[in-house]
Amino acid sequence: MIFTGEKKNRLKRRIIAMVLCICMVMALSGTSGFGPFAAGENTGVATAGDADETSNVQNTPAPAGNIADEITDEKPEVSQTADDQVSEEQSVEETITEEPTSEESMADSTVQSMLPLNWAVVESGRFDTPAENKYIVLDLGDGSTVFEDATLTLINEYNGEEITLAVDTILDTTLLFYASFPDASCRGKYRVASVQYTAGGVLYEKNLMDDDVAPRFGVDCDITEEPDIYLGGEDFDEVVPNTDENGTTTVPSITNENTDATDVTDVVNYDSSLQSDLLDLSDDFSSANVIGIDGENSNVDLSGVVLSGDESGITKEVNNDELLSSSLNQLVFSKSPENIIIVLDPGHGGTDEGAVRTWNGVKYCERDMNQTIANACRDELAKYKNVTVYMTRSSTTESLHGSTGADLQWRCDYAHEMGADLFVSLHCNASGVDNTKTGAEVYVPNVGYSTQAHNVGKTVGAKIGEKLKALGLANGTTYERSSENGTTYDDGSIADYYAVIRHCKEYMIPGMIVEHGYVSSQYDCETFFGTNEKLQALGKADAQAIAENIGLIEQNRVNNEMKITGWRKSGDTYVYYIDGNVQTGFFVVDGKKYYGRENGQVVKGWQLIDGYYYLFNESGAMVISSWVQDGSGKWMWLDGDGHMATGITNAKGTYYLLDSEGHMLTGWQTYGDKWYYMNESGVMYRSCWVKGSKGWYYMCADGHMATNETISDGGYSYYCGSDGVMATGWMYDGSHWYYAGSSGALYVGCWAKYKGYWYYFEADGKMATGKVNLNGTLYYLNGDGSMATGWIYDGAKWYYATDSGNLYLGCWFKYNKKWYYFNGDGSMATGFIDINNQRYYLDASGALIDGNWFAVGKDWYYATSSGALLGSNWLESNGKWYYLNPDYKMATDSVIIGDKKYYFDANGAMTRSEAYVAPKADSSTDSTTDTTQLYAIMGGTTYTATDLANRFIKEGKAYPTAVMAAGGAANIEAFCKIIIEEASAEGVKAEVVFGQIMHETGYLQFGGSVAPEQYNFCGLGAVNATEKGYAFKDVRTGIRAQVQHLKAYASKDALKNECVDPRFKYVERGCAPYVQYLGIKENPSGKGWAANEKYGIYIVNIINSISTKK
Repeated sequence: MIFTGEKKNRLKRRIIAMVLCICMVMALSGTSGFGPFAAGENTGVATAGDADETSNVQNTPAPAGNIADEITDEKPEVSQTADDQVSEEQSVEETITEEPTSEESMADSTVQSMLPLNWAVVESGRFDTPAENKYIVLDLGDGSTVFEDATLTLINEYNGEEITLAVDTILDTTLLFYASFPDASCRGKYRVASVQYTAGGVLYEKNLMDDDVAPRFGVDCDITEEPDIYLGGEDFDEVVPNTDENGTTTVPSITNENTDATDVTDVVNYDSSLQSDLLDLSDDFSSANVIGIDGENSNVDLSGVVLSGDESGITKEVNNDELLSSSLNQLVFSKSPENIIIVLDPGHGGTDEGAVRTWNGVKYCERDMNQTIANACRDELAKYKNVTVYMTRSSTTESLHGSTGADLQWRCDYAHEMGADLFVSLHCNASGVDNTKTGAEVYVPNVGYSTQAHNVGKTVGAKIGEKLKALGLANGTTYERSSENGTTYDDGSIADYYAVIRHCKEYMIPGMIVEHGYVSSQYDCETFFGTNEKLQALGKADAQAIAENIGLIEQNRVNNEMKITGWRKSGDTYVYYIDGNVQTGFFVVDGKKYYGRENGQVVKGWQLIDGYYYLFNESGAMVISSWVQDGSGKWMWLDGDGHMATGITNAKGTYYLLDSEGHMLTGWQTYGDKWYYMNESGVMYRSCWVKGSKGWYYMCADGHMATNETISDGGYSYYCGSDGVMATGWMYDGSHWYYAGSSGALYVGCWAKYKGYWYYFEADGKMATGKVNLNGTLYYLNGDGSMATGWIYDGAKWYYATDSGNLYLGCWFKYNKKWYYFNGDGSMATGFIDINNQRYYLDASGALIDGNWFAVGKDWYYATSSGALLGSNWLESNGKWYYLNPDYKMATDSVIIGDKKYYFDANGAMTRSEAYVAPKADSSTDSTTDTTQLYAIMGGTTYTATDLANRFIKEGKAYPTAVMAAGGAANIEAFCKIIIEEASAEGVKAEVVFGQIMHETGYLQFGGSVAPEQYNFCGLGAVNATEKGYAFKDVRTGIRAQVQHLKAYASKDALKNECVDPRFKYVERGCAPYVQYLGIKENPSGKGWAANEKYGIYIVNIINSISTKK
């Protein structure tokens, strides 16, 4: 049909109307996403046609000059462990003339589309040439993508040729294309392979074949996946080699189409009462082919919505989960997998008319009569349950599949693909001399190769002959005809003469040829072929004979399934059976891997399967662990799984780099954001030095060229800069300084003296700055790396280092007649500190206050000549008495001491005293006042980790090694070291933390509601066996949370570390500055950590029991 401009516009309007209608159906279905198209099952198709990637290293002077003379100049020991295929003669010191200069991108310019295909419409399942302006409609995405342009690619499955169509109309998510097929050269089965579209200036491509959703249609041929009685199950398209004029053969990619059948038991005829106005496309939509989203021939679940039309439109009633396919005015359901499968083969076809005679002016054409007989046989068999019929051709105009020989092989291949249990080729005979022969003849398999095929064929054939004879046909005898040129089957037995019988037997299918009479006989023609009714009677007789032997045919299937194991020839290739089951997909025979199509035929040559390329040799065996050359002579590696390798590849212990097309690369190459070097044989250089015109390069163990990294080789360390060249002298990587001698070896883990200053280089070669702990001795290195001596200020704290550089730690130091104290971390202490149960005060300069009164805020204190503060004691000054409380503060109100109460004025001087009688205690308020000197929580510690550990050991308790080691403290010394570090960080006394842990956990024995693996050492959040409290990731975190909780009670200062105490925010800051006040009953404010009586006193007792070596 040729369209005029007006008619095409009218068609376009109808297509748009169709799109809107389908959208209405989606909305009515109440489903999301793709509306009526189900995403779960995959059972069929509703159709209305023939269903079928640094800073540069700076070679600038170091902050203090050049390294001392002890730095030697050495060449690097060049080692090479590039793979065995690098010969001695091919020295790695050779000058590489081509070096990496830039990065190369291997990316594609087309982006893979992730939009879903909602649905597709093809105007018809078959187009006969010339065919003009046949529409194809695709619907993509959810409407959020704005399509700017699009093209559609069709592939002819016969020859692999591609046709590209430009989009005609874009309507929201819908794309409309037109295709034309002018002549017979376009013949073939076509698949909608991919769609490319532009959106936002970016080109996208969606591969529909990969998604198994490509619609298909035929040009001058039918799509035969659907049977003539029931809808077919699965089909695997044959990969057809394409040979060009130069003799070069290519093989198209393998694609799978998966279609699951739905079991039903009946054929539903068309009912004109199902018509609706919902979708009336009429005219050019009379054979529209609607394809679902989940695969070709997928579900079309309209959930009870009617989608209708008639022969001048689309007429279908789709109910619930029923699966529809159409053939003219007939709705057909899927076959049951248990059905007996009969393949009827109407002889000849297309331009091959077969035998032709004219008697009394009436033309008798065998091709046409064979089709009528076959149709009648099919229709008769449709009356029997559990029988599925396929036909090798559905019309007299369907052309042969290549040459006569190729066509006969195709018919048998088709029967095998359909899973045939019986193959019947229907013919009418002819003799060389007219009117010399009459009657029916049935040719059946001989006894060679398969006795079962012979028995079934002979029995069914005899019954057909009997039925035909009953109609009055002469003869009806069965015949066997064997090869007359010595052709044999694989087992050596004589082959059958007729190709269809022979090829079917190779598939273990009983095949036969029924000759229904002689076209060369006027009697037979006029008596048995004269009318459609007479021809139909012949077909019905064939069907009845077949039906009467269903049991025998079914038993033959069972016997075949039980017995057949091994190879069977199939066309120009083979099929492999195991216990009668055809092997498909990947399978192994005698250690070799093969791939069988869905019909079992093993593939050969290059194949694309599940996203990987494989190569199969001429016997069908997969080529594995081998180098192969492509047509251009480039080498490719197929790995142990047969995959074509790409990227870095280990081929039998030797490494290579292959590009995205699998080709082996040589010389300098980039892969990802790294450089690699391969010799002329493609062997990758690894763990070795390579010399280039700019210097030395190091190829790491995985083959990549080292850049901006320190590498170790032969006991020395080297640094390679951003260009990969080995660096010498001072170098800066943007964060750290390094120094390498002329050999390239870095200074690592050692001191170096330079212009009178000492520098230390860490184990990784970095020049150290700040505090450095070397074997327990702390040093301070300035910002330029030089070792500091004397007073040091780091911006927050003061330190003091001897002339040898080591910092004072945990000790008193007299400087300019004043005493200073340095904490365990080397920092100078200020404020209150407690040392050996004595409290001291150091002013803001760190100097100890001694022999004098001093004030801190509004409170006054008195420091003795030793600097120790006076507490819980009287002091006479200038004839007046003063009292220093247990917290060292001067009393200014009243204090009960013993049996007297003393009063003090605002300046602290005692004014008077009086006798004091304590209230009589009762059972509910009885308490004991503890006048022990108060112990501050905040301050520096005089104890070492060893002191704390020794106290634990003295207790005689076992250290829970397994649990604590898992949390980062392998022994009690490590545990106590963490206490010292965490307490010092927040200014909390370490002995307080230690004492509380030992009190709370029973010296790390736990036993209460908190488990050791919680690393909760002070019961944070614990209430009972059900509410076990908080759990922390390791020992350090648990101790840090405890330290922070203690600081919350004892101080109002901000935390130094990030808060890990989940209850920190709930504490009234500074409400318990002394250990004794941690007990709520002993705290004057009634606040505190624990309600247990004398809670803090118990902790102080533990602290007082810690001995020190000092």
